[in-house]
Amino acid sequence: MLFSRSFTLAFAASAFASLPGFGSSDGFVKMEFDILKDLGLSTSLNDFITSLLPENLSARDNSGSAPLINERTFYVSKLSIGNPASEVEVLLDTGSSDLWVMSSRNPQCKDNGGSIDCEQYGTYNETASTTFKNNHTNFYIQYLDKTYANGTWGTDQIALTDSLKLKDASFAVAEDSDSNVGVFGIGFIELESGLEKYINVPALMKQQGLINKVAYSLYLGSMESNKGNILFGGVDHAKYSGDLKEIDISLQDGKYPYLQIPLTQISVQKESSSSKAFDAKDSKFSSLFNKRSGDNQSINTNSAPALLDSGTTLSLLPDDIMKLVVEAIDHEAAYNTAAGGYIVNCTLALPLNSVTFTFDGEKDIVVPMTDLIISLGNSGTGGQQCMLGLVPGSMLILGDNFLRSAYSVFNLDDKTISIAQVKYSDDQDIQVIS
Repeated sequence: MLFSRSFTLAFAASAFASLPGFGSSDGFVKMEFDILKDLGLSTSLNDFITSLLPENLSARDNSGSAPLINERTFYVSKLSIGNPASEVEVLLDTGSSDLWVMSSRNPQCKDNGGSIDCEQYGTYNETASTTFKNNHTNFYIQYLDKTYANGTWGTDQIALTDSLKLKDASFAVAEDSDSNVGVFGIGFIELESGLEKYINVPALMKQQGLINKVAYSLYLGSMESNKGNILFGGVDHAKYSGDLKEIDISLQDGKYPYLQIPLTQISVQKESSSSKAFDAKDSKFSSLFNKRSGDNQSINTNSAPALLDSGTTLSLLPDDIMKLVVEAIDHEAAYNTAAGGYIVNCTLALPLNSVTFTFDGEKDIVVPMTDLIISLGNSGTGGQQCMLGLVPGSMLILGDNFLRSAYSVFNLDDKTISIAQVKYSDDQDIQVIS
């Protein structure tokens, strides 16, 4: 997770194949999660939105599925760790690689005199679990939203469902954190925060015979949906249209720290606009603009590595690319420091408007503009305000508002990511990855 902790995946361990405890699977593990929406996005944007809304509209909507717990900025579900089990709640994150949970001893929790309601998402009492083994190694991680967790590493049994447990799973216990929810990182081992690398949960699934490869497929569901799933060890061919294009993961300094693939071009399609051409290499208008049809505008991103990050709400673009994309979408857009993003014309959220991301020079993923325009409600003057869900950042990160439009297969063993245009469907056609 490299940005905000909002409008994110609500991870729920459920809908598995019938599995005995510590047993074998059918070669894949299907885990469903609930996806719910909330007004809050990042701390700064949440404050900005709240300032716009009338007093009686600033409260959060507490409706939703019964097992879920509603919080101001995101929704989570449960895992069980230890014996006796502690129920904790975590965010599924392709942008990090560690599983960590909140210790009941965190001094920042309200129960210990602090200000954070840690009980809302559950805490883990490592001293009460008879199966916990502390390896006395320090754990520390900090995310781009500046939240952090500090504690110790250890192992324990983790129940993903009532019938499936991983034994001797490595994870961290945050004995001090200013967050109130843990993270389930499923990225490369290279990205683990500790100096000594270990077998993280996806790799442990392979080691304990649940899957054949450290690989998983991500299906977020549509903007209107409240369900999605991740398939560890499998791919669901019913969830995409066209070809599933396999792309080599981008190396960084000869290593594989991030789940990133080369982004070649960003194209903006609008029903009507003035045609201009941009080149992100030198941040100047250029003749590289390729007008495919209508008023399409294309930005050359020079095969920049793009991280596909389920732990990020919005999508981040480097400044040079960001400015050109904004100009192509709405040349009158203005950056708002309080919101941390660009205020744009709300009428851009039209059915035929979209942004196309081209990977490896040949694979297009089309994201509807309706997924990229965030309504902030009415301003004090009565007019509606909207923000662009693409924001400036130091890295090129494509978060949930991109991933909803893609079916993505992350193969960490083969160092590839396969992507296709998503097809929202309740049908299922699962094949084991071998």
